Amino acid sequence: MTTPQVPQYPKVLRVRTLASAAPPRIVEYTYYALLFYSMLAPGLGILVPMLAAGMLVVLAAFCVHRLGSRATTVYASLKLPLACGLSYLVVQSIAHGASLMDENGRSFITWMLTLIIVQSLCLRRGFLHRCVFALFIMGLITLPYLIFWGSGVGSMYERAAISRGEMITGDVNNANGLGAWFGFCCLYCIIVSMETKRHGVRVVSSLAALGCLFIVGLTVSRGTLLALAIGTTFAFRSLLRRGFVPLLVFLLLSWIISSFGIFDQIIDHYIARGMEETGRSLVWPVAIERFLSAPLLGVGAAGANLHVPRFSKQLTPHNGFLYFALSSGVLPLAFFVAWWMRAAQNAFSCGARPDDGPFRLPLLAYAFVNMMFGDLAFMVPWSTVAIVVAMVPNTLYGARCLVVHREVSDGQRSGHHIEARPLIAHRRL
Repeated sequence: MTTPQVPQYPKVLRVRTLASAAPPRIVEYTYYALLFYSMLAPGLGILVPMLAAGMLVVLAAFCVHRLGSRATTVYASLKLPLACGLSYLVVQSIAHGASLMDENGRSFITWMLTLIIVQSLCLRRGFLHRCVFALFIMGLITLPYLIFWGSGVGSMYERAAISRGEMITGDVNNANGLGAWFGFCCLYCIIVSMETKRHGVRVVSSLAALGCLFIVGLTVSRGTLLALAIGTTFAFRSLLRRGFVPLLVFLLLSWIISSFGIFDQIIDHYIARGMEETGRSLVWPVAIERFLSAPLLGVGAAGANLHVPRFSKQLTPHNGFLYFALSSGVLPLAFFVAWWMRAAQNAFSCGARPDDGPFRLPLLAYAFVNMMFGDLAFMVPWSTVAIVVAMVPNTLYGARCLVVHREVSDGQRSGHHIEARPLIAHRRL
């Protein structure tokens, strides 16, 4: 008696890219709408509690579901920041008795959801450019509510910020936050003016960069100006290998604008503020000393406010690394440090995509310097985008998945009741 042989069906090789699982256009525009809503809703009186947070949950869940089995590959670069956020929440909840629903806990949950959404949106070609344009429009909306205030009694200069009692809410209410927002747009426009081959785009981008730089100057933010200088330095590192025309156009426009004396008063304000003690050099030693007294679990987010004798109010560490060390101890700090190291390593690599490759390292350097002068500066929308773009794997967008199927004809399927099933999981070439 012969043993019946199982029919051998031919194998079919199908090739597809991870970009095919990119979220649809409506997801990207909904994310922009949520950013606008978060900024304008409180002032317009249309704020619905937990609506923005709920929509972020829906968008993040949709992005994960759409990726399916490919989610592991796409979100691999988020392991360190997500581990950082989760360990921070666990330490705050268990060791320090903080609620996950307080303002600090909600901000970290919102940030982690935003990381997932932005990482998925990076699969869409041109996302970085559309996102920066949306952030630039948001910045322009704030300008009608610009106010000037002195830094203290007898101050020799005034700083621009957004009135806290008006329509706009968020990080731009702070002078440093407003300066960092426009500084990010300024750096992006500088890179565009250097990378584009169209002279019209170069002129428009240079003018936009100078306009953003003017707003940065009005805020008299020293950290933003330093971050912008460092980011621009990284952007210029490959310019001279391609020619001097973009640099010449930018410098020429800068000279024309400066000849009108527009920046003279701003320079005087920076000189005056350069001699002012803002407290960071005094609060950082206090923060380090307090961290060393409780290095394993920190003192909690509620205890991160420090008393500095020279100031009448308590100050936060004003540094992302010190904030994690002081509030949650060594474990979240280790994930946070490893995250920045991994982002820098990826941004320095030479295999980046042509469309966002020139932006990765300058924008990451800009975000890093701003983080050094702010506790949670890495959570603001522009910083999240800059860091995620820098951490996106270089082969992610061009990665191809090999899926082998057995091809079964209708007659064979009806005779043997065997269905086609994938034999090999997605494998990156």
